[in-house]
This record gives sequence, structure tokens and C-alpha cells, in this order.
Amino acid sequence: MTKKQKGTFWVLFGLSLAFLLIYIVPDMQGAANPEMLSIFQSDEFAQYPYVLHMLNGGSTILQVIHTFLVYGHYYYGYPFYFFSGLALIPLKLILGTNWTANTPLIVMVLRETINVLPMLLAILLLVWMQTHFRSLWKSLLLFLFLETVSAVVANNLWWHPDSLLVLFCVLTLFFLQRDRLRFGIDFYLSGVACALAIGAKTLGVLFVTTYLVYLVYGLITRKIRFWRAVKVALLYLLVMVGTIVLSNPQLLMPIERSEIIAVFKSNLSENTQGFWIISGGLAQNWSTFTGYIRSYYADWWIFIPALACLIAGIAVKRTRLNALLVFAWIVTYCGYFIFIAATLRPHYFLPVLLPLYSSLALFWPEERHWSWPKPKADILPWINALSVLLLLVALIFNLIKMVGQLSGFMNEVTNSTSVQFFDQVDQEYLTKLPTDKNFTFYRDWRAYIAPQKNWTLIMDWSLEDYSKLEQYKPAVIFLEEDNILYFSDVSKLPIALDPGGMKMKYAFYSDAKNDDIKGYILLDESPFGKAFARQDIYTTYLAP
Repeated sequence: MTKKQKGTFWVLFGLSLAFLLIYIVPDMQGAANPEMLSIFQSDEFAQYPYVLHMLNGGSTILQVIHTFLVYGHYYYGYPFYFFSGLALIPLKLILGTNWTANTPLIVMVLRETINVLPMLLAILLLVWMQTHFRSLWKSLLLFLFLETVSAVVANNLWWHPDSLLVLFCVLTLFFLQRDRLRFGIDFYLSGVACALAIGAKTLGVLFVTTYLVYLVYGLITRKIRFWRAVKVALLYLLVMVGTIVLSNPQLLMPIERSEIIAVFKSNLSENTQGFWIISGGLAQNWSTFTGYIRSYYADWWIFIPALACLIAGIAVKRTRLNALLVFAWIVTYCGYFIFIAATLRPHYFLPVLLPLYSSLALFWPEERHWSWPKPKADILPWINALSVLLLLVALIFNLIKMVGQLSGFMNEVTNSTSVQFFDQVDQEYLTKLPTDKNFTFYRDWRAYIAPQKNWTLIMDWSLEDYSKLEQYKPAVIFLEEDNILYFSDVSKLPIALDPGGMKMKYAFYSDAKNDDIKGYILLDESPFGKAFARQDIYTTYLAP
């Protein structure tokens, strides 16, 4: 790198450290104990015990390695859990035997190393791909804009595989662009990155059309002959499949492989059909997608110019290949979620919309200083000036929204209606329960119950019904109002994916709606939900 490029790099490196520091305190919030994780991020709650288990296994080195490998939660690939476990090893060594008691610190380390850091690396790489750090102001503006996009800020406030997915996807594009139709080592390195994207969260398979475009473009431009293209493609597949297996060694273990396949089928069904009821469809998905653009991705007045720049890049020979690759990636990825998928979430679109938005810098000049275009100048400088102005305005809006997001996250426990409801019930009733007897509590996903030594807390991912009530016989039940309204809705029955299970939930939550759960007494209710006590528990301990 030149002196100017090194200077730009160190400025961006310093800013990256600043962003890491900014998120430390927010990333400790909502994690007073493992139970609290489910109130704000149920995925974190599901993942958390498995990463702790990975580091608590065995008295021999073979047992330790086996426990670290067989992590058990195969909804996400091993790269996510591998790096998560790796991040916690120093913490375990420093904190000692009782290290798992430090939930806020553990969760902060996971969020910082698995979400904030990989996202910073991905954004730095995107900035390099567009600017090569030759212009400080250009690199700064693009970096700050991408890092303050609302979806990025929200994704930095939890522990999830999506930042790793973004990084591996950006690396795939980076190596393809650097290969420049030479079909050399960079082409195969892109296969490694793509395999890691597949291994982390399977969505990397949507790169298939990007590679087809790359190979076809190579054939059209005569950069590669047909039979060499076939050999290259086969070798690429070998590299990719080998990397998938190496990065997910559980595929070599018969029992674990069968579990992974079963989970994959379940996830595929959920993603294409829905969770409780038949969902999706073009109209619904398009409405959801457009809503995400407005709320999480700086709105249409940024999206449309970025897409226009990318399409214009295809028309210009100098930028055609790079623009084609990004465009093919975006069309395939968004096409899957808009036309096929049944479940959409804001963070799903980070791997494509960040590369898209970086395309706003596709035609910017590389000089250090910016000069405003002259009245009779070519149209391109005016387009660049407009894109700079749009990004500056968007950056201001992003920063204002980011302050609000961080402020809201800092106060999420205080403002949580779930925590408030538990405190309300606890003060009025639960303090009457004796401390020398054991009690079982049931709670819906986001219903908070503060752990007590003599309380057994049960949360069932398939939620409650009378058969489970008979099985658990909980002393107290905490239900969410959202679940009560959802499952007591008779219109859900004809479109349920599991009609029998839905009928059972309908019977239970309909009674909950009417304050008439068999064998239970309504204790209290709030806009968040309702709490019920078993009849004998109420009579013995809780009645006025």
C-alpha cells in the first residue's frame, strides 16, 4: 500500500476500535442471567447453553475435543459455534471455575467478537473493494454510512451468525473480483469463503447464480475455454465441498450427521412454509421487504440510487464484472426471500444490501480532494455529487437513529413490560411462597421469571397446552398476551401446519383468554400477559 492508503487504513482502524468500544456497555444489557436472554432475543437463549457446554467437557484431552466438536445445536453450522467457543476460552481461563456465573460479561464477549467485529471487517473489506483506501474522505464516508445503517446497529446488539455470514459472503465477492477471470488461486479461495458461508448459515448456496454468471462471462469474453471451465468448476466444487466438511466435521459422525440432516429438513420446511401457519407469498413478502427497506436500510431514496449505480456499473466495461457479480448475488438472494421464503427478518438482507449500498461509490473519483462539478461538465460528476450528498444526509439520519437505538437498548430492561409484570406478580404473590419447598414454574418464550434456588423454570419452544400442563403440573404459569391472542384465533386452525397441535394450543390459550384454565386461578394480568396459579398452590399460599 502507498503512504496515503496506509494513512486511510489507520484512520479506519482507529474508527473500528472506537465502534468496538461504543458497543461494549450496550452489549452487556439484557443479560443479567440466562433466563433474561429470552425476553429480548430468544435465539440467544436457545444458543447460550450449547456454547457453555462446549467448554465444560471432560477430564481428558479427547473428551474435551469431543465436547467442543459435538455442540448439539445444529440449527446453525459449526463455524458459528467454533468461533463463539474460541472467543470464550480466554474468558474461562481468566475467570476460573465459576466462570459461567458471569453472564453479562460472557454475552458481551460473544456479541462483540461474533457480531460487532466480523461486521466491521466485512465493511472495511467493502470499503477497500470500492476505494482501495486511495481517498480518505471517500473511504470515511462509505465506512461511516455502512456502519451506522440501522440493520447493522441492531445486528451488533445480539449474538447470532449473521455477521459471520456477511463477512464470508463479502469475502466470496472479494476473491471473485480479485481473480478477474483468471480462474486461479483467488477463484478457489472464493470457494472456501462461500463454503464457510454455507457452513455457518446455509444461505451461501444462493451464490450459485453468481458463479454461473462468472463462468459464462469468462466464456463469452474468451478468458477461459469450455473444457477448462468444466475442469475449473469441478475442482471448485471439490474445494467447496471439502471446506464444508472440514468446517463442519460433525458431518463425518453418523449420529450427528443424521441430526444435522433432520434439523436441515425442519429448517427448510419452516423457511418455505412458515412456523405455525402457512405463511409467505409474493404480496406478503414484498410488503415485508419494502417495510424493512424503510425501517432498517435507510429508505428507498438510498436503495434506488444504489441499485441505479450498480446497473450503470454493468454498462461500463471497467466496472462490468464486479457489478455483474454483485447484481447476480442480490437478484438470487432477494428473489429467494421474496418469491419462495415464508419467514423474513430484517437481518436476513445484510449480506446483499451492504454490497449494494457500497455501489454508490462505484464511480467516485479517487483523488484526495473533492471539487464540485462545473455547470457544463459531463453528467457523471453530477451523479457522483448527488450520491455523495445522499450519503451525507443518510449518514446524519443514521447517526440520529443509532443514538436512539443504543439509548433504547440501554434501557430495555427498565422498560421491559415482561420484567415489570414479573416484578408486579412477585411482589403481590410470589414472595408468599415458602423458600424451603420446591416449585415448578412455566413461562412462554418472552415471559420473564427471575431464577430462584428452589424454583424450577420450564420454557417449552412448542408452547403450552393441556397435555403439557398435565405433564409439568407447574405451580405458576406466565403467559404472553401476544400468544394468547394468536393461538385463540379460530382463523388459524384451517391454515395450521400441524392441525392437531394447533387445536390443542387453541383449546388452552382460548381458556387463558377467558381466564378459565382448568385447575388454575388467575393471579394477575397486564398488557404484557397473564399469570395463573394452580388451585392448590393458590389456596395454600397465595390467597388473601
